[in-house]
Amino acid sequence: MIADNIHQRAADLINSHASRQAFRRFSGDTALPSLTAAYAVQRCYIASLATHLDTRIAGYKIGLTSPRMQAPVRHRQPDCRARAR
Repeated sequence: MIADNIHQRAADLINSHASRQAFRRFSGDTALPSLTAAYAVQRCYIASLATHLDTRIAGYKIGLTSPRMQAPVRHRQPDCRARAR
């Protein structure tokens, strides 16, 4: 996956977040080619979000992506986001 495409995906996420649009999965024609590409988009998104918010990342919140991880904290859906200072 080329760098321009990674940056464009991150920019699309920033724009969706800023306009309060619901998250749309990258699937079908927009599917990412690999886990490596997904992590690259995530890193770029987090860095761009920190710049956009004029802050720096202080840590990350637990993902809670599986029912097994959600059960102890009584969540019924995933929740993962960067925590800014």
